[in-house]
Amino acid sequence: MRREVRFLPSDLPSAEMGTAQQEIPMKVSFPVALTAFIAVPLAIQVVSAVAVLPALEKATTEQCKTHDWPAHQHAAHMDFCTSNGYPTN
Repeated sequence: MRREVRFLPSDLPSAEMGTAQQEIPMKVSFPVALTAFIAVPLAIQVVSAVAVLPALEKATTEQCKTHDWPAHQHAAHMDFCTSNGYPTN
């Protein structure tokens, strides 16, 4: 389904009329809108998952091995590491 929207100089307020004497075609199609609002964000999520998740997994493993957290949060972090299967030594 394709829709075409046309703006004519006569549609403009008289103060904005200027020298516009020709029709300005502007086409909007449903597939383009669908791509812009659904496919693009989905592609961004997939790419970020592929790039970010392995780096996050590696950083979490390293943090659990080195105990790189504040002393007052030691128990909570150790509980997280052991319950999610990360090595802590």
